[in-house]
Amino acid sequence: MYAKDISVKVKSAKEERKKQGSYTGGLAPYGYRIGCRDGRKYLIPQEGSKDMVKKIFDLFLSGKNKKEIIRWLYEHRVAPPREYHRTGCLYAQKQEELQQWAENTIQMILKNSVYIGCLHQEDTHQAIISKEQFQAAADRLNSFRLKYTVYSPVRQTAFAESSEKDVFTGLLFCGSCGSKMKRSYQYRKMDGRKVRTYRYCCPRAGRIDCLSCKTKDISLDTLTDRVKKALSQDVVLSEAEGKKLLAVRGRIHNPLALQRRQEQIIRMKSEQYLKYCRGQSSMEEFQRKKKELENRKKLLSVKQKEQIEIEKQMDAKRARQNQWLKDFISGRENHELHREILEIFIDKIQIYPDSRIQIVYFFQGKR
Repeated sequence: MYAKDISVKVKSAKEERKKQGSYTGGLAPYGYRIGCRDGRKYLIPQEGSKDMVKKIFDLFLSGKNKKEIIRWLYEHRVAPPREYHRTGCLYAQKQEELQQWAENTIQMILKNSVYIGCLHQEDTHQAIISKEQFQAAADRLNSFRLKYTVYSPVRQTAFAESSEKDVFTGLLFCGSCGSKMKRSYQYRKMDGRKVRTYRYCCPRAGRIDCLSCKTKDISLDTLTDRVKKALSQDVVLSEAEGKKLLAVRGRIHNPLALQRRQEQIIRMKSEQYLKYCRGQSSMEEFQRKKKELENRKKLLSVKQKEQIEIEKQMDAKRARQNQWLKDFISGRENHELHREILEIFIDKIQIYPDSRIQIVYFFQGKR
């Protein structure tokens, strides 16, 4: 209760400082530094970095997109905000490896009303950008959002946040840099219909700095075909290992163990009754022990029923897996890949330039 009361008071004091125009955050936003006056913190434009904020807005309003702004900043060796806050240096030294700015950072700067002097109310500190510039940038950002919301038959790409199941989730890695591959999609027009097609991209493929990667992407169709072919060959070569793996990875606890524990409880009840009959325990003690054992038996009975149901589901699952394995061994490759099959056989899939893949199996290493 005391801690809760303190928390409420601290929060109230913070809200009061906000109303007074005080800066209540941690690090100052890029382009500002923190000053103190009359016991409160406020933001002051920082020489050097404030000019870079102006430059970002100027570039954006001149027609440059975020990627082009990132390239300009990289070519002029402007340190990203995180590095700037760490070192205090606006530019990276020639001998230092420079990382590029993130698109999200550019987006945040273009959308942050702190640069027109607004924190929780207007005119709380000196502005770096005019309200007219800020509004013009907001209008251009909004036009981008509308542009890519409406379907374009030429190209519309985004990282996939789809309800469609991805059987390769967590299995794909870039063979060049080790990064997890990200799924993206494009809308294409096929036979007069809008069709969503998927690709897997290395997140470092589009970078221009020291973290850039030469592996770009691979389409879902190409990946699926190559994984099917690799599985059909490798599982045939390792049929015994594959079947053994199906059995081991599909195994659950033996339900007979629960049955033995129930039988043990019945014996313990009989022992408690004999103790009572021999006068070695009172009626109250016997009834208490009996109730405890009966409750334990009920819990085990419920657990046993659940275990039997799980075993039935696992049997059905193993049947599907074994049928899938037989199909591959017999050379049938036209059926779909199932997530549960990939998880059983494959540790990871590495993607290399030119859409080459390398599969690491649980039972035989790399192929």
